Amino acid sequence: MRMSIKNKIALSISGVVLVVGVLATVTIFFVSRNQFIDYEKRDLAQIALRSNYEVERFFQDQRQFVAHMAEQPELREYLIRATTTPGDAEVLDVLKKYHLESKFSAIYLMDSIGETLVSTNPDFTGKNYGFRPYFQSALRGEPGLYMAVGQTSKEAGYYFSHPIRAGDQVAGVVVSKLKPGVVAEVIRPKNGRDKNGVGAFEFMFVDKTGVIIAATSPEKRYKSLGELNLNKEEQQEIKDRFSGITISSLGYERALRRLNTSGSLDIRDKKTGEQKLLEINNIENTPYTLILEAGTRRVFDYVYNISFALAGFVLFSAMLSVFIIYLLVWWFLKPLYQLERAIKEVNEGDYEINIDINTGDEWEYLANSFNKLTTTLAWEKKNVEQKVNESTKRLRKINKTMMGRELKMKELKEENQELKKRLKNKKKK
Repeated sequence: MRMSIKNKIALSISGVVLVVGVLATVTIFFVSRNQFIDYEKRDLAQIALRSNYEVERFFQDQRQFVAHMAEQPELREYLIRATTTPGDAEVLDVLKKYHLESKFSAIYLMDSIGETLVSTNPDFTGKNYGFRPYFQSALRGEPGLYMAVGQTSKEAGYYFSHPIRAGDQVAGVVVSKLKPGVVAEVIRPKNGRDKNGVGAFEFMFVDKTGVIIAATSPEKRYKSLGELNLNKEEQQEIKDRFSGITISSLGYERALRRLNTSGSLDIRDKKTGEQKLLEINNIENTPYTLILEAGTRRVFDYVYNISFALAGFVLFSAMLSVFIIYLLVWWFLKPLYQLERAIKEVNEGDYEINIDINTGDEWEYLANSFNKLTTTLAWEKKNVEQKVNESTKRLRKINKTMMGRELKMKELKEENQELKKRLKNKKKK
């Protein structure tokens, strides 16, 4: 099938535009993806740094809060009495001054063997929690911090403890049980973006063993980052802390191995197959780690949208370029069509034709050359015709002369034959 130069040029240039556009789209996809992911990592790192500071300050404030209660003389005097009355009203009033129901599940006072003497929650009074690590830590003279599900209340909480000293001895321990929702609200980064928004992420608050004790997603709470490799003592401690709860693995094995090292980490969610970005930050002076988690699916969605928009623009540009190039090529090749028509007329014998092209470029030069050629051809044709006419005249004259001679010869021949005939007749007589 014959294709015109115009169509060849238009299709060729459009093909180049399309190929270059596809390459540009693919390049922009990968570059944009990497830039978005790098942006997410930097954003997570900055937010984690701010959140880390806020959480650390919150826990420090809670320690100071409990330490301030431990300095109250009423509590110390109550503990050093020869005999103590459980549920003492005066001591209870002191504890209630510090108790905010929206914040604390209970505030209670324990003696040196771990028995609860006075509590804002009556269910705790008379119970012995001497086995709890927060009590043992305070008994050694150190502030305690512990998260567990209460054996009495069956409710989770953060236990802050502080020793009450009588001289060089620890006479007792004061404990505040903070509601997990209060801690979760502090842990949740204040980034001004919701879970489904641009740059949205989730948080996980993990203890030193790798168990998630708070998380944006409820289904992740009380799961371990990965398979826990614990000895019998540690396994028993987990059972005591999370009584009645089965701790299953989330499958973030690499995050579990990196738990004690702050930094960024890329992992793949085994359940969804999605690539996740993790920012791990250890909270100083606590056994906890804050992990911010951002999925990359929405990043890829943004990049895909950009790439699809660019691909659509490239396709539209290619189609538009075909139309524009078609018009431009038609305009630029218009002199060629004039030359083509002139050549056809020359082939048909018209050497007088001239074309008028004033483009100031090669087309005008070619047209002028063509006009010179046709002028030369017309002159040559005229000259040849003139010579042919002259030759024809001469030939006709010669032919006429030759024909006259031939007639004369014929007449002479006939006269000769007549004479011969007469002579012959005379001899017979």
